[in-house]
Amino acid sequence: MLDFEAEIKLAFDSREAFQGYAVAHKMKELGIERARIYGWQDTYVFTKAMGEMLIDSMRGDIPVVIICPSVIESAYREPFPGWMEGNRNLFSSILSCP
Repeated sequence: MLDFEAEIKLAFDSREAFQGYAVAHKMKELGIERARIYGWQDTYVFTKAMGEMLIDSMRGDIPVVIICPSVIESAYREPFPGWMEGNRNLFSSILSCP
């Protein structure tokens, strides 16, 4: 079972061992390695799962619902099917919506 507190400690401890550009590069490698150990395909879904576990551990008796918004990839009809303004990411998608 994933111990998210131990994973967070590992990340902080590992970060302190590197300087400059090496920090970002090594942290990316560590994230991918740890994600795959636990069966997630990348760091994004791994850290998302850890965040959800953290919320669950802190909520006590308070009911919690985690809502994951869908991502708009492109226009369905207007101005034409497949149209996408700007970069392909959630923020630009939100800005492109009328």
